[in-house]
Amino acid sequence: KALCVISAHWEAAQPTVLYSETPSRPLLFDYYGFPEESYKIQYSAPYDNALADQIVKLFKNAGHKQVVLEKQRGYDHGVFIPLSIAWPKADVPLVQIALRSVTADKTETARRNLELGAMLSKLRDEGVMIIGSGLSYHNMGGFMQPSSAKTSQVFDAWLVETVSKKPLNQSVLEMAQWHQAPNALQCHPREEHLLPLHVCLGSNMKLEQMQQLFAAYDKDAKSVNIGDAKPIKVQVTKLIQGYAAASGFVFS
Repeated sequence: KALCVISAHWEAAQPTVLYSETPSRPLLFDYYGFPEESYKIQYSAPYDNALADQIVKLFKNAGHKQVVLEKQRGYDHGVFIPLSIAWPKADVPLVQIALRSVTADKTETARRNLELGAMLSKLRDEGVMIIGSGLSYHNMGGFMQPSSAKTSQVFDAWLVETVSKKPLNQSVLEMAQWHQAPNALQCHPREEHLLPLHVCLGSNMKLEQMQQLFAAYDKDAKSVNIGDAKPIKVQVTKLIQGYAAASGFVFS
């Protein structure tokens, strides 16, 4: 039906929707030093105004009265690079929304993005695929270093176990504390490339249920029944090194 994409390359303090008054959005070539051909990529997927309006309404119904409509920005490379491979015909309607901004409080940042996904949960039931575009390893100082491979593999294994093999409540609570996972901060000194996964994981849960889960955990972690939840709907298909698409999220 349509795609709702959350990219690691766009953050905003308030819920923000890329809004278009034209049939499609331009591309934002937000990278430097690459071959000339990489700046000639085209991806003219139709913009879905009805879906954008629905997302705005979902945000407002969740209590966010000030929803930002971004009308100047184009689709960044976290959108058009993976989608040009997954859907090269660019015939599926598309809307992009921003991550909730990274803050000094890693738990709060994670929760805000999990809740962002929960606000979108209704879309999954209507045939909209929610796609998060990021990386399970994003440490610019560690790329191409042989020692980084093991570091990344350990954290990646933790991610796969946490988001695909545990009950949903437990997955959400552990991803809210992702920075305590093995090698987490070595893999993500800054977590913007991990947060799209939080959004998509959160889309498996209704907002009220998530807020109650966090409230119970904050009051007394021992009182939270982390096993009482439906399994996460996951179907992973590898698309490109560094990306994977799923019925709810992407990760590498």
